[in-house]
Amino acid sequence: MLSSSAGNSRQDEQNPQEQKAGQKTPQSTSMKPLLLVALLGCLAAVSAAPAGKVRWCVKSDQELRKCMDLAAAAPAFACLKKANTLECIIAIKSGEADAITVDGGDVYTAGLNNYDLHPIIAEDYGDASETCYYAVAVVKKGTGFGIRELGGKKSCHTGLGKSAGWNIPIGTLVSMNIIQWDGIEDKPVEEAVSTFFHASCVPGATRGSKLCELCKGDCSRSQKEPYYDYSGAFQCLAEDAGEVAFVKHLTVPGQCHISQ
Repeated sequence: MLSSSAGNSRQDEQNPQEQKAGQKTPQSTSMKPLLLVALLGCLAAVSAAPAGKVRWCVKSDQELRKCMDLAAAAPAFACLKKANTLECIIAIKSGEADAITVDGGDVYTAGLNNYDLHPIIAEDYGDASETCYYAVAVVKKGTGFGIRELGGKKSCHTGLGKSAGWNIPIGTLVSMNIIQWDGIEDKPVEEAVSTFFHASCVPGATRGSKLCELCKGDCSRSQKEPYYDYSGAFQCLAEDAGEVAFVKHLTVPGQCHISQ
């Protein structure tokens, strides 16, 4: 959801380390469970947006419609559609776009040296709001296995590199030595995960791999994949494609309310 506060995009000359003070950077071999605050972030290139319009990068037709409505009300905005978050990040880096709204997991990716984007706005509605969430593993009622018995099961994830659906659960399983992985020097973490689970749907993973085996569409990190994002991972579980879904704790009551 695009926030009206996004119009405050500006040039920020702070050192990247200073600008990200307070953020926890995921470690390659020991990612710990954490409570994410201000889940939606606005990322922008270090250089200022061109005078006139802020070019907002979107990743779906739904986002494009919202952006066009915003641009109609606020001429300072223009819209650019790309296939996924990574393409938007690259577009901002190359100067084709200026800003994007992302989830907490993508803030880390966008801040890497090869992209060097900076978070400039975060949504936070106070302590009583739903901007904080827990990453949870959801199974169907009557399931007879726990977290230590996930090996060989079929898993549903919100997307590769996303916080609740990938970074936190996979980091937790690695830190508990449930998934055996000795770091990137050993092998890609995706390979370790594909060996651990029987099959998965991880939108954004390599098509044709075990991590895309359960996906219903093209396995992209976009709305072209029905099992993408929180609602998609939950649907993956509900339709019996998977046996466990990694989502945020607000997903289950939210989806149950929609289905009623």
